[in-house]
Amino acid sequence: MKQVTVAIIGRPSSGKSTFVNTITENKVSIVSSVPQSTLSMVKGIYENSGMRFVFLDTPGLYDSDASFNKLLRKQSLNAIRECDCLLYVIDGKDKIKTEEEKVAFYARTSNKPIVILINKSDILGDEDVKRAKGFISKTLPGIDRIFIGSAKEDIGLDDVLKALSQYGKDAQIDPDGKSDSESSTADEFNDPITFTEASVEFRISEIIREAAFRNLMEEIPHAVCVICDDISESGGNVVIRATLYCEKESQKGIII
Repeated sequence: MKQVTVAIIGRPSSGKSTFVNTITENKVSIVSSVPQSTLSMVKGIYENSGMRFVFLDTPGLYDSDASFNKLLRKQSLNAIRECDCLLYVIDGKDKIKTEEEKVAFYARTSNKPIVILINKSDILGDEDVKRAKGFISKTLPGIDRIFIGSAKEDIGLDDVLKALSQYGKDAQIDPDGKSDSESSTADEFNDPITFTEASVEFRISEIIREAAFRNLMEEIPHAVCVICDDISESGGNVVIRATLYCEKESQKGIII
């Protein structure tokens, strides 16, 4: 089996987490209109036809001197160093801003192969595509692996996967935990396998945090942390107990 580790980079809310969720067909990363909803690097893993993709869903690269943003940027840069190649997701509908130029700079100076997805094709016009391609030719000259698609609607993503698979390396991997001698041939990977290394507790906590983003919006966007305390079963139902933490006493009433 071959494996490729892909760091997904881009501005906040460009569609990085949506891409991972769509490919893995799982709720690996939360999705929100609030920028920088992804607060830690999450691994989404997808296997098909003898190829394993390890996607590093990074916090959006946000150029700011604030301590919070520095921490998120550090996680993204660590992912860039660890990966085999980059998937640069550009929000094709959003106008090019200084932050986009900074992301392109990180990509250009990474010395890693780059695949670009101009995202949100389901709502793009010709001028949107022209603007995005013009930006790419200016800041990342020579990159020809450019795709137009929609992470949300699963449009054009197969072509992106094919491009990323070119950077796969031989790896001794067996998802069943067997030794190499016990492993079956690559035929057993004909059916896609999707999963994530994130624990169930982490994923539940993130889903609750996503709901908080969706309902609270800008009132306390980054001031919520969720800890999954217990998962049990009662009467055929799964019972989840979780604690929501906030920065200030006054925010408790808003959350409730």
